[in-house]
Order: sequence, then structure tokens, then C-alpha cells
Amino acid sequence: MDHESAIKYHNYYSLVFSHLQYGISSWGSASTYLLKTIKTIQNKIIRLVTFSSYKSNAEKLYAQLKILNLNDIYKLQIAKLMHKFKHDCLPSVFNYLFTKLDNIHSYNTRQKTSQEYIVPRKRLAIAQKSLAYIGVKIWESLDQNLKVQPFYTFRKKCKLHFLNQY
Repeated sequence: MDHESAIKYHNYYSLVFSHLQYGISSWGSASTYLLKTIKTIQNKIIRLVTFSSYKSNAEKLYAQLKILNLNDIYKLQIAKLMHKFKHDCLPSVFNYLFTKLDNIHSYNTRQKTSQEYIVPRKRLAIAQKSLAYIGVKIWESLDQNLKVQPFYTFRKKCKLHFLNQY
């Protein structure tokens, strides 16, 4: 990366990423229609940073720059929140949001060996966007070795996990 690209890359993180990341745990589960404008703007900025044409595939550019797209920024933030919850680093108000399987029963069931938290039953699509549902889904999709890492290491490896999907 040349000097001018490096400056644009750092400007992206200081000016754009910080705004995308702020409060994304709350608004990141909004409808696809509402998030489309933000995703389009993020794609345009990525193309500007890389001096690419407006027709170039943005997903390849994200992988090239090792930058997360909006959906993965949301998943990373929720995964970090779940990691803090698991290690009791959140205020007590969050204790009622997620239910550990150990709190339900002590039997060794198939679900207990493969999952840590109960996925709440949500029939409606709007309910499936709740933090209680999405948080458990994202957490259960992560590798067991990743979940036991200290927070700093978890954050880095989790970002790499999402980047490797590009």
C-alpha cells in the first residue's frame, strides 16, 4: 500500500469506521432496506480508498484491505458483547437477557454438549432480530477455541474469522 492509500485507509478507520461502529449493537439489526444506504456508502468509500472503479466488486476490496463490511461489524460487536457476558464483564441488567443451559437442567443432552445458551423461540422475523436471539446465534456459530480466549485475543481472532469468510 502506497503512502496515499495508507492515509486514506487510516482516514477510513478514524472517520468512517468509528461512526459505523458506534451503537451498531442497537441499530445493526434494522431491516435490509434501511441498512442498504449505509452499505452503499461504505462500498463507495472502500472503492475511493483503493482507487477502484465504481463497478469493481466491493467484497474483494474488503478482503484486500482487511476491513469488515457493515454486517460483519455488527456480528463482531455482538460477539464481543457475548464474550463479555460469558466472562461476567457486563452490568447485571444483562443477566436476564441470555439463559445458560446449565440454569435449566444438569442432564447431558445433545443440545447441552453443542450449545452454551438457550436460543429463545422467536416465530416472527422482527423478534428474530432481537439481541437475545441474534446474540446466541452468533455466539454459537463461533469456534469453541475462540470463545475461551482473553478478550483482546478474542477480538482479533474473531475479526479474522469474519474476514476469512470473504
